[in-house]
Amino acid sequence: MKSSLNRQIPEDQNLRTTFRAKGFEGKGLIVEEYSNSANTYYNMTVLQGNYSIDSLPWGTPGYRYLGSTRDILGQDVTVVQESESGLYAEVCNTANGYLGWVDKRAFDYRAVKSYESTILYPGYSIDTKPWGTSGYTTKSLTDRYMDQKVRIVMEDSSGSYALAIHNGKELGWVDTRSLGDSFPRLARPY
Repeated sequence: MKSSLNRQIPEDQNLRTTFRAKGFEGKGLIVEEYSNSANTYYNMTVLQGNYSIDSLPWGTPGYRYLGSTRDILGQDVTVVQESESGLYAEVCNTANGYLGWVDKRAFDYRAVKSYESTILYPGYSIDTKPWGTSGYTTKSLTDRYMDQKVRIVMEDSSGSYALAIHNGKELGWVDTRSLGDSFPRLARPY
């Protein structure tokens, strides 16, 4: 499949997340599911300009350098696929179409291997950015998603807030104290 930049979108069946960009309609990304694996896509802002944009996750045999995050610094991107390690993201945006694979540290959040968790604790906000970050807004409350499974794909640098995906769509940033026992820490962060 070709993007608006005429780059071939890799379709590596060994990758956990299986969405590929079909194109853009207005400001929204159109994605197409092409296998039965976990559904994940979410939006991030590129905040670090010192990472490469590659044809495959960096270090994967056959990867090629396509550009630098310096060229898209400050731009919003949509993550349409993650590497098996969870450390790299395949991204596109409305300004440039398909971009390639980027180290998730370019988003200035802690890259984590995606994991499943359950929202078990009410009374926490679900926000557009980690709570207290400049420009964040509250989208909802964890009360509405009690006992529902989410996929965690990123954490803030302190590990206090995590970006949650629910039913294949970005739910928002949640306080990790709202997450259940599947939260991969030795002790609950109270």
